[in-house]
Amino acid sequence: MKRMRAIEDTGQFKGETQTGEGKIIETTFKTTRRFNDHYAAESRRLLNRAGLEKEDRYAGSPPDAASEPNRKGQWTLALALWLVTGLAGVNGYAQRVKNLTTPPNVTLTNSKLTVTGDGFPTFTGTITNGGSITLNGGGVLQIGKGGPELPPTITLTGGGPVTLAGGTILGVQNTAGNYPRLINVNNAISGRGTISTLSSLDNRATINANVASSTLTITDVHITNSGTLQASGGGILTLAGTGVGLSSSVTNTPRAGGQGGSILAGNGSTVNLSKVSVTGGFLDTAGTGVMNATGDVGLSNLTINGSYNVGAGTTTGITGRVRNNGTIAVPRGGTLKGASLINGNKVEAAAGSTVTLSDFNQTGGTTLADGSFQSPRIDVRGGLLTGTGTLTGAVTVAGTFKPGDSGPGVITIVGRYDQMATGRLDEELGGTGVFQFSQTLITGSSSLDGLLKVSLVHGFVPTSSDIFPILEASDGFAGFFSDARPAALGQPGLLHFAGGMFDVNYNVLFDGSPAVTLSNFTPVAAPEPSSLFLLGSGLLGAGTIVGPRRLRKLNGDTPRS
Repeated sequence: MKRMRAIEDTGQFKGETQTGEGKIIETTFKTTRRFNDHYAAESRRLLNRAGLEKEDRYAGSPPDAASEPNRKGQWTLALALWLVTGLAGVNGYAQRVKNLTTPPNVTLTNSKLTVTGDGFPTFTGTITNGGSITLNGGGVLQIGKGGPELPPTITLTGGGPVTLAGGTILGVQNTAGNYPRLINVNNAISGRGTISTLSSLDNRATINANVASSTLTITDVHITNSGTLQASGGGILTLAGTGVGLSSSVTNTPRAGGQGGSILAGNGSTVNLSKVSVTGGFLDTAGTGVMNATGDVGLSNLTINGSYNVGAGTTTGITGRVRNNGTIAVPRGGTLKGASLINGNKVEAAAGSTVTLSDFNQTGGTTLADGSFQSPRIDVRGGLLTGTGTLTGAVTVAGTFKPGDSGPGVITIVGRYDQMATGRLDEELGGTGVFQFSQTLITGSSSLDGLLKVSLVHGFVPTSSDIFPILEASDGFAGFFSDARPAALGQPGLLHFAGGMFDVNYNVLFDGSPAVTLSNFTPVAAPEPSSLFLLGSGLLGAGTIVGPRRLRKLNGDTPRS
C-alpha cells in the first residue's frame, strides 16, 4: 500500500491507494489556506493521480488575498470510497464542500462512504452498496438532480447497510418542481435521522429506527413498501406529512410469498403516524411496542395486529375494510370514522370519544363503548359489547352484551336492540339506585332470545319488593329470554341463578315506557337445621327432600312453585 503525499497548505487529500488500482480508501477535503490558482493546480495534479476529475466553480469572481468567498465545488468521482466532511470557517469565511456528484453508477465493494458535517454528496443512477454508507450528524446524502430533466430513479442495491447517525437522505427538486424516486432493493437503512422530499420511496427491505429514544423521520414521501418499516430497540419511527391533508402515504404491497408489507413497532418502541394514509398490509406491534396516531391518519384495506392509539384531537379515517386483531384505543377527543371495521380482539372507545362507521362487525374479543359509537349496523357475532356510552344504530347481539364496564352501568341505544338465540345479556345488581344496577335504555324496539345472566355484586342482596328495570324500549319488546320464558300468557318468566330466583316481567310499564323488569326476588333456600345435622352425620339419604319452598304472587299472577 502506498501513502499519498499531503499538501498541507492547499486542499488536503489523505488516504491510501492500492497499487495498480488507483482507488482511494479514504478521502478528506479540507481547506487550510486561501485557495489560489497555484494551489488549485497542485490539487488538480494530486486528484488526477488518484483518478479524480474536478471542476472549479465559484459564487463570484475567483478568490484573491483580499476576500475568500464560499467554496462551492462540484466533484465528479470515478471512485468507490470516500469521506465527505463539512468545513469550519477559514479566516472568518465559511468553507464547505457541496454538490459532490457521483457518476451515473457507483459501486462500493467492501468499502465505506461516510458523510458528516456539511457534506452534501449527490447521487444519481444505481448505487451498488456492497460495503456501507454512514450519514453522521449534519451529513446529507442528496438523491437526484436539480436540473430541468425529469426526476431520475435512483436504485440502492448491493445489500450493504445504510446507517443514519443524525444524517439525512434528501430528494433534490429539479427546476420543474419534481422530486426523484428512490428504490431500496435490499439495503438495511437504520438509525436516527431524516428521509425527506422524495417523490416516492420503493422499500423492498428494512427501514429501522433502532436507536433508543431517538427518532428516524420519513416526511412528505409516498412509500411503496413490500418490506418492513419498523422501530426497534426503543427507537421511534415517525411517518409524517407536513402539507395540507394526508400529504404522505404508505402502500404496503405483497412481498415474495404473498404476504404484504408491514409497519412494526417492536418491543419498547414507537411508531408515530401523522398526516399519512396507510393502505394494505399490516400494522404490527410486539410486546410493549405502540403505534400512535399523533395527527390525522387514513387506514384502508389493512389488518391491525398490534396496539393502535388514536390521538386526542385527531381523526383516523377508514376506507375499504380494516380488520382489527389487536387493540384500537380512541381517547377522549379522538375520532375513528369511515367505512367498515371488523373487530376480532379489542376496541376501546373512551368517554368523550367518537366512533362513526358505515359498518361494524365483531367476530370476537371486546368492544368498550363509553363514548359515542355510531353505525347503521352494529353486529356482535361473538365476543363482548360493553360500556356506558351511546350506541346509535341497529344493535344485533349473537355474543354477549353487558351494560357498564368495570361494574354496573347504564348504556343508551338510539335505535333497536335484537338479541339472537346465541346471545346473552349480562346484568349486574349492586343496589337499587341509578347506576347501581345494569340498565339499557332503547329508543326503538327490541326482540329478545338467548340467555339472561344475573350477578349480585358489592355484597348486595335484594329484597322481595325491589324492582329492577333492566331494559326499557320506547316501542316495546318481542320474544323472551330462552332461560326465563313465561309458563303461560300473562305470567312472568322465572330466572334461576346462583344468588336465588327472580320473576322476569316482559312489556310492563315502568315510568311510562315498556320495560323488562326483575322482581319478587327469592334468595337461595338454606337447608333446615335437622338436615344439616343429618348431612354432617352422614345419615341423610341421597333422595331426601331438603327445606320448604316459599310461594309468592306478583300483581295477582298465579304463584310460582
